[in-house]
Amino acid sequence: MWVDDVLPTLAAVVSPVELSILGLMIWGEKGRTQQWVEPFFASVRVSESCELLGYHIMCGDAAAGLAKNRYGMHVKSKTQSEPEDWMFVFSQAKL
Repeated sequence: MWVDDVLPTLAAVVSPVELSILGLMIWGEKGRTQQWVEPFFASVRVSESCELLGYHIMCGDAAAGLAKNRYGMHVKSKTQSEPEDWMFVFSQAKL
């Protein structure tokens, strides 16, 4: 699998200590030209001295499954919401 792009369709927060994006990830499979979109959320927090405090990266709607929305056929909507259950979740918080 490869990631082509992330489209911040709903929200992007940028501050001196946080960057977060809610949108769509465009992805494809090796050896294929077809691409799909999945819901995507990412957040990175750093201290004022630029030390990593934590991150969250979440992708895919677990209820819908992968490869249901072809890129170019998806509806660009301002009413997109986060899935109740994410398919992939990567996170770390510094204690």
